Amino acid sequence: MQQASSHQHHYQHSAKPPVSRSSSWIRRSPPPSPPHKKLWGGGGGGRSRYVCRIVPLLVLTVYSIFTVVRIPSSSLVVSNADSERVERREDVEAFKTHLPSNQNNLEAREETRSPASLPCSALINGEAGGGQAAAESALCCDRSHYRSDVCYLRGDVRTDPSTSSVLLYNAPRGSAPEKVRPYTRKFEGSIMSTIDEVTIVPVVDAGSNGTTAGDTGKDSLRRRCDVRHPPGVPAVVFSTGGYTGNVYHEFSDGLIPLFITAQRFAGEVVFVVLEYHYWWLGRYGAVLERLTNYKVVDFRYDRRVHCFSEMIVGLRIHGELVVDPKLMPNGTPSPKFPHNFYPSQFHFHIR
Repeated sequence: MQQASSHQHHYQHSAKPPVSRSSSWIRRSPPPSPPHKKLWGGGGGGRSRYVCRIVPLLVLTVYSIFTVVRIPSSSLVVSNADSERVERREDVEAFKTHLPSNQNNLEAREETRSPASLPCSALINGEAGGGQAAAESALCCDRSHYRSDVCYLRGDVRTDPSTSSVLLYNAPRGSAPEKVRPYTRKFEGSIMSTIDEVTIVPVVDAGSNGTTAGDTGKDSLRRRCDVRHPPGVPAVVFSTGGYTGNVYHEFSDGLIPLFITAQRFAGEVVFVVLEYHYWWLGRYGAVLERLTNYKVVDFRYDRRVHCFSEMIVGLRIHGELVVDPKLMPNGTPSPKFPHNFYPSQFHFHIR
């Protein structure tokens, strides 16, 4: 009995403690695979997801390369004889994006000479005084052209920047106020609505006979001249608003029409600018020096009253990048625009 008890006691001390199944499973299970092995190796799920992502990217890359290579190669399939015409068409197309309609205004009809029955056109062009004596005051507007309206004043002309007006004292009897937007895209109503408007106000003095004689005594009743420009030095009023900022339009709508209008004065002319930009003068000052001997007048911010004996409000234009000698004042045979300041890619035309 005692031996059995001691044997049982020895068994109890020598027996190993039981091991739980759960702890044995944790000790024997392999360590988890790192994340990159789940993506690149074993199991088809990770590989299929990678393929689904990379295939669309490869397709887009190949399509982009094919498109880029095809564009220049297709443009080269042009004969040498047609290359200049194609280049010109591409230049024109590059500047058509502003047009709101299907009409190609860059190819719109070119201007023709005003009918001989319009003496105002002759006055603007300086052709034989337009049938009027030089001592007579004059106010008229030529609105017969598709691209621009141009008004002409002669006599005692004074600016009034506070009201965006030009006053003509001792105006001919029967003269009526005129309004003009001095920009050369009259056919585009949307852009013309952004151009500052100039109001021409005729002031008919009591007892006036429509001449400039005897005006000295009446000068005290008129706006005082802060700057009196010499007789025979007219003003040309135009706007640098609209599409100014686009180099093409700066020449086609601005500088070339300015040249057409002002070159006959041989520098003896003052430019009065609406919507004046200092950067514009900095960019094209060298061109303006070829056309005027005087400082440019900022109509909006120069609050002084400038007095002239003659003024043209608006610019003549012959077409897109065109100077037509047949339409030039006095039929100038070969106008000399300063080509060294003209972008060669715009294909300037002298007809």
